[in-house]
Amino acid sequence: MMILKFNRDIFYAKRDAEGEVIVVLDGKRDDRRLKIETHYARSLKKYDIHEVIVTDESDVELGGEVNKIGYICFFEVSQGGHIILGDGLYIAGDLIGRVVGFDDIHMPNHMNIIVQSQDRRSAKERGIMLGDKVSIGFIRGNS
Repeated sequence: MMILKFNRDIFYAKRDAEGEVIVVLDGKRDDRRLKIETHYARSLKKYDIHEVIVTDESDVELGGEVNKIGYICFFEVSQGGHIILGDGLYIAGDLIGRVVGFDDIHMPNHMNIIVQSQDRRSAKERGIMLGDKVSIGFIRGNS
């Protein structure tokens, strides 16, 4: 595993990346073998499309691997922004989880954004719908 020092404090203020769900996914896997990139931050450009995947694994590390996943959605970015490890990923105002990594296996088509949560249910199981708003940024309130 790669050990990388990451200081969130350098990101004093930043704009959330926002978008809209364009594909609702359903399914889980215990053997996905996602390769977590060594990036601690990514910029999301307006009109790009990315995938959201949730994991309940608690030991995710940069350069490591994630196997236990639930499929959430593909979303189109409507407002570009900068996202970093630890940011909250919200869909329809609900906190889905915290960003723990990025997987670039499908680039340049799309990036997988990996979020950690104790809830590995798919988007269909959560009631997520086409057109739901997606927001990724600093954790809000008491979440």
